[in-house]
Amino acid sequence: MFSSHSVIFDVDVPRLIKIPRNLCERHLFVKGAFESVWMIFGKSIRDEIYVEELILLKKSLVSRYFFRIDPIEWMENILDRQKKGLSYIGMAHSHLSRTIKPSPLDIRFMMECPGEVWLIVSIPLRKITAWTWSRGDIINIKVKCI
Repeated sequence: MFSSHSVIFDVDVPRLIKIPRNLCERHLFVKGAFESVWMIFGKSIRDEIYVEELILLKKSLVSRYFFRIDPIEWMENILDRQKKGLSYIGMAHSHLSRTIKPSPLDIRFMMECPGEVWLIVSIPLRKITAWTWSRGDIINIKVKCI
């Protein structure tokens, strides 16, 4: 079962992330001049995550090469989605390049929140990869647009 016990301890890693195709097309594969940043909400069942909602962060600072989230907007979204029965899964962001691997900065932030899933979307390649930090290492997770 996928669970995030604590930022101090190891976490179980999901085997698969399923994203509805309409979310992939309407949100993740939209080209912009800057990186885009979304929060991922959904449910985990055993070792699979089912994405139900992507929230585009509007108050975040974004550029062609990095982003910084607004912590108030982030927390408001988490509290609002919890009322709807959804769990916070992690973050998604686009790379305007052909890179689908996390940058050193991405990895640094993953290390701060073990178990949080990061989707990286390459707009030119129309590919999505998923990553998490667990047991002292970065782990790639299989992604399917369904």
